[in-house]
Amino acid sequence: MGKVLWLLASLASVIYLVDGSPLKVMSAPNVLRVGTTENIFVECQDCTGGDIQVHINVMDHPTKLVTTSVTLTSANNFQALGQIKIPAAVFSKDATLKQYVNLQAQFPDHLLEKVVLVSLQSGYIFIQTDKSLYTPDSEVLYRLFAVTPRMEPVQRNEMNDLIDVEIMTPEGITLAVELASPLSGIHYNDFKLGENVSPGVWKVVAKFRNNPQQSYTAEFEVKDYVLPGFEVKLTPLSSFFYEDSPDLTVIIKASYLFGEEVTGTAYVVFGVMLEGQKRSFPNALQRVAIENGAGVAKLKREHITQTFQNIDQLVGSSIFVAVSVLTESGSEMVEAEVRGIQIVRSPYTIHFKRTPKYFKPGMSFDVSIEVVNPDETPAQGVAVVVNPGEVKGLTAANGLAKLTVNTEARASDLRITAKTSDPRILAERQASATMVALPYKSISNSYIHIGVYTAELQLGDYLKINLYLNRPSNQDTDITYLILSRGQLIQHGRYRTRGQVIISLTIPITKDMLPSFRIIAYYHPNDNEVVSDSVWVDVKDSCMGSLKLEPSRPAASYKPRRRFGLKVTGDPGATVGLVAVNKGVSVLNNKHRLTQKKVWDIVEKYDTGCTPGGGKDGMNVFYDAGLLFESSTASGTPYRQELKCPAPRRRRRQTTIMDVTSSSSEIEDDSYVDSNEIVSRTDFPESWLWTDIILPSCNKPSCASEKNVPLPDSITTWQFTGISLSTTHGICVSEPLEVIVQKDFFIDLILPYSAVRGEQLEIKAILHNYTPDLITVRVDLTETEDVCSAASKRTRYNQDVRVGPLTTRSVPFIIIPIKYGQFNIEVKAAVKDSSLNDGVMKMLRVVNLFTCACIGFLDDRSFSLDFIFFLFVIRVVAWSIKAVCQGKYKFLFCFRVF
Repeated sequence: MGKVLWLLASLASVIYLVDGSPLKVMSAPNVLRVGTTENIFVECQDCTGGDIQVHINVMDHPTKLVTTSVTLTSANNFQALGQIKIPAAVFSKDATLKQYVNLQAQFPDHLLEKVVLVSLQSGYIFIQTDKSLYTPDSEVLYRLFAVTPRMEPVQRNEMNDLIDVEIMTPEGITLAVELASPLSGIHYNDFKLGENVSPGVWKVVAKFRNNPQQSYTAEFEVKDYVLPGFEVKLTPLSSFFYEDSPDLTVIIKASYLFGEEVTGTAYVVFGVMLEGQKRSFPNALQRVAIENGAGVAKLKREHITQTFQNIDQLVGSSIFVAVSVLTESGSEMVEAEVRGIQIVRSPYTIHFKRTPKYFKPGMSFDVSIEVVNPDETPAQGVAVVVNPGEVKGLTAANGLAKLTVNTEARASDLRITAKTSDPRILAERQASATMVALPYKSISNSYIHIGVYTAELQLGDYLKINLYLNRPSNQDTDITYLILSRGQLIQHGRYRTRGQVIISLTIPITKDMLPSFRIIAYYHPNDNEVVSDSVWVDVKDSCMGSLKLEPSRPAASYKPRRRFGLKVTGDPGATVGLVAVNKGVSVLNNKHRLTQKKVWDIVEKYDTGCTPGGGKDGMNVFYDAGLLFESSTASGTPYRQELKCPAPRRRRRQTTIMDVTSSSSEIEDDSYVDSNEIVSRTDFPESWLWTDIILPSCNKPSCASEKNVPLPDSITTWQFTGISLSTTHGICVSEPLEVIVQKDFFIDLILPYSAVRGEQLEIKAILHNYTPDLITVRVDLTETEDVCSAASKRTRYNQDVRVGPLTTRSVPFIIIPIKYGQFNIEVKAAVKDSSLNDGVMKMLRVVNLFTCACIGFLDDRSFSLDFIFFLFVIRVVAWSIKAVCQGKYKFLFCFRVF
């Protein structure tokens, strides 16, 4: 009996020694990018004694492509990152080929080797156009910002950094090709649109020459348009509509682009989107008064049931509201539309998108619940209950609630049910969702769990994490953690346990962790196994550095033609590309503007991680996080065969489904009267200040520079935007700076995009009086050669009108262009007994006439109360048709009028 006990004691001693034996480790991204500096991690766990030299090689047998070495010492906890840069020239540019290298870590007594997939992605390209909307025959300005995966500017020194740029039509036809070589990561160019180009969405497409299969695009729209004078915003009081809701209220707000409120009338149409088609509710047509810039429209439930008797069949569909606002003077109409107001039974949807699919038996399990509204925006402050355990929580501003449930040691699976518990809604309207997690497999029943309990983080915060250990014995153990962001290892660390089962660590959130990062922690309980866990952590979208635009002398508004001081504050030595855009452009099209969120969305598309965290065993934790792992005695990860994840990826950050579109149309042509004594305003660019500045270098976190520029003649709001590129802080897109340009008295002259030769036009000069006095105004229309008007043969035609305080007044004129071409229309106005005056000169484009008849029959199935035109006149350039018939017809027949 004594011999047996002695044998068991000896065996235990041997096992203990095995548990404590050193483990040599190599880890790296499981996709290595050529032409990019990559970090390779090597360490020796449970090592003591002298220094260890490790040689890191990248082999394309028999060729050694790159080599480096690191020294592991007690001072660096026997851990180090070695940097390599694989040359791109030795690899084929054929995207259909899967190309690999052998990554080696040569320890003095052991060689670790792994086959690694190679990616040709050498960075990112972000494209900015000077505006999002263009007319034919105009010029498109664009910038390219090219950065490495480390977000450093691409330098003009290698063939890898050459960029092919294409301009692509809506039909997918490439019109222009350019080879760009960015200087300090930035490249500028322009493209002239023809007079007869296709309307629709065009693209600027850019590709690194060494990786032509990966393209980066920026879109812009081309169409005939005139900038609106005011903006219409629609705000539903609820983002959803219950199937038994009594009504839906929509707030209408209309304001001029220079900040003043609009008075007029709104014409409102409600309807539903069915299979991508609009179906209006005829009885919901409304006429709403707009006073002091505001009005209210209401959709009642009976409006819906009069068209669709069974409203249940509409659950899952969405309501749209289209509004046309006509000014009190009748001079201009602006349209706006909101879609995506979902018809629902529950106002919420629950997602488990950030919850791991595997749990550690007998340990706590972190559940990340995301609650979203019907329009997919985050639902903040919603109570949730998670089972098992009836665990309660509350969603944060990003819609996330992090809760922890307990698990059983022998559970074969874990069924998790989450349900909202909003006291404001009925029980049957609460949202619920269920998921099943599977157990993590460990041959020794050893586990590690990373606990992260912060729902929202931002740059500069400190993240507290807890490492929970579950192991048969409590021997001292080296716990290693790695941090991976944007497909690169950026940080490592180690903690030596002293019998603890819970370890707390604090990690500062740095710029290298944007827009998200993964934490991987592991240890080896014995020679044959590595136990690991990982967690994905999102960081609030922000710049790695900073960029702010502000006026050097703040004021409520500014005068046209006066000098404006722009103060730019950002990262020292950064290059800042500037542009100022008329707000009217964003009223018509606000879809294609480059923002910081879009920058990070592009970066996240190339994340090599496949899950929100965890894995089915120790090696799959690394694989799913986007890392390879190889060790001296334990197993390693399988080699990766695809650049993209084999399983559906975690859902990316959401975009709002509610689609807001707006457009402008003229009821009649607006013309503005002028007077010979007054200098007319003639400079009305839609965008300007397309330039760049270099911020000074300083020993502070940010430096400032000022630029003084004269403001153009437009009475509007200018949206100033800056995009900076820094060698230390990457790319940063500023928040737009809005600058209002206004006068106490001025003329608004809005001409149509084009007029037809011989067509009689009523143009209107809109007089804006923002003084507290009743004024008398003399309005002059100047004679224009080849344009018949009341001013013809008399140099000018004038009339006197009165304009009330803080109001507008429309003054109409009839003109008839008798030739085609381009003609200046000039209007001036002077206030009696006052120095107040204004003048405007704009160009009118006159073309020949086409008449089009739509011949055929209506498709009865598409019939609705939408406006349908059977015969109309359209304006064209040469023989290029610029419009089509509304509705469904057999064919369109056009003939030219001479």
